[in-house]
This record gives sequence, C-alpha cells and structure tokens, in this order.
Amino acid sequence: LSSIKNKGYVLKQYFPKMYSDVPKGYFLISNDNSWSFHVVSGKHRVAALIHLGWKSIPVRFEPSMPRAIFEKDIDKWPMVRNLTYNKDTALLVFKTYFNK
Repeated sequence: LSSIKNKGYVLKQYFPKMYSDVPKGYFLISNDNSWSFHVVSGKHRVAALIHLGWKSIPVRFEPSMPRAIFEKDIDKWPMVRNLTYNKDTALLVFKTYFNK
C-alpha cells in the first residue's frame, strides 16, 4: 500500500515480462449471468488499489485456468467429478463470490 501510494502503480505494458506481474484470475459466471472476477495472483495489490479508491483495476487471465467457470457446468468441475466436493458444497463455495 505504501509503495503504491508513494510511487504510484505504473503498468509496464511495453515490457511484457514485467507486465506479467499484473493481477491474474478468471471469471465466475452464475446461472443468472451475474459474474465475478476471481483474483488468484496479486490479491494484495488489488486490495491496496481498492483501498486507494481505484474503480477499475487492470488484470490478466490466469494462463493455467479456463477464462471462465460457469455454474451450469458444475457436473464438469474437476473437484466435483473426482468427488472431493459434492455439488451442494461446491455450489455453496461458488455462490460466496456473489454475496454483496
């Protein structure tokens, strides 16, 4: 927070290797077409930027994940398929990302 406050948050878009530091994640899309972007890398930067009043934060897709996970595809979710989670538990976790 103090670094961003003192030095600013400068995107290194002209230097792709450095630009890979942008927070990464993927979309969660509910059956009613609501969506949420789930940040998996760069959560502290996102929290600092939100605290500083940013309304829009640049992000990238996490390359090792699909770009979107759809509620309607719950039967295909890997941890539901391999029985780590039953559908009710998986859906409960999924829906927490849509609580206001």
